[in-house]
Amino acid sequence: MNLDISTIRNKKCLLEGICPEAVELLKDKAVPEPVFRVLKKMKAPRQINAAMLMNDQNKFTSNYAKALLDATPANQLVNKGRPKKETPAILARQARLEEESLALSREIGSLKEQYGTAMIDMTSMQAYLKSLLGNEAVAKYLRELHGPIHDKFKEIAELDFFRLKNME
Repeated sequence: MNLDISTIRNKKCLLEGICPEAVELLKDKAVPEPVFRVLKKMKAPRQINAAMLMNDQNKFTSNYAKALLDATPANQLVNKGRPKKETPAILARQARLEEESLALSREIGSLKEQYGTAMIDMTSMQAYLKSLLGNEAVAKYLRELHGPIHDKFKEIAELDFFRLKNME
């Protein structure tokens, strides 16, 4: 089969040391192996938090995982190897990075929620304009007396919001 035995062993042990909740969060994402090696250095609650941050940012690189590891407080790390030197400057930087990551994560969640609400509003408005233009008397009135408005209404009624969303 021309497979390297060490590769098979590595993949077999890939999720050992990763909590099930973090695995669940990352199961349908393309996550490189080095990310899991970094996650194994964190305790379960931090693994979950890191997986959520990766999902929110849609960023699954080992560099991002290492940055999250660097921002992880010592009490959330699995003790392997020598302990990090934690000077007040490093602790302050870690705290700031953690706060910024959590704030960014909350902001992204809020934007996703607002986007969903806006899509519902736009879809409702589009349906209303379609019904207006479907009424021949209203459409004729708009065409004859308010041509530019009729044209704009028609343009909005014909928009495909889902195609526009996928173009982003």
